[in-house]
Amino acid sequence: MLSPFEQMCIYAVEEALARTSIDTRAEDCMLILSTTKGNIEWLGQQPDERISLHRSAALVAAHFGMSTQPLVISNACISGSLALITAARMLEAGTCRHAIVVGCDRFSSFVFSGFQSFHALADGPCRPFDKDRTGINLGEAAA
Repeated sequence: MLSPFEQMCIYAVEEALARTSIDTRAEDCMLILSTTKGNIEWLGQQPDERISLHRSAALVAAHFGMSTQPLVISNACISGSLALITAARMLEAGTCRHAIVVGCDRFSSFVFSGFQSFHALADGPCRPFDKDRTGINLGEAAA
């Protein structure tokens, strides 16, 4: 059974692939999963291997029939940028012909309390470029 996190990843990849002719089963196609938290809301509720980021990446790759081992990029807030840079370098080096990069994180009480402890949450709508901004807004997303 796929977690909501894994389902979000699959949905984002399906949406992106719908506009391409990429064969995900080809040996020169790989998946890069970018996430900071993965299934962290399951911490203490599921066996450790079930919340492993590598397991989630493998489940998403298997859904698309991929034969290559997926790569996980999880480096806090820079995860998405680093995943795209990694994919570009792999493509330039000829390591793969197609790199599917999916970034996904879900909103959870763990994430909320972390940002709240930094006093980083805005008390109103987010205004990222406003000199009087008060913080950020959180939500779940997949791209």
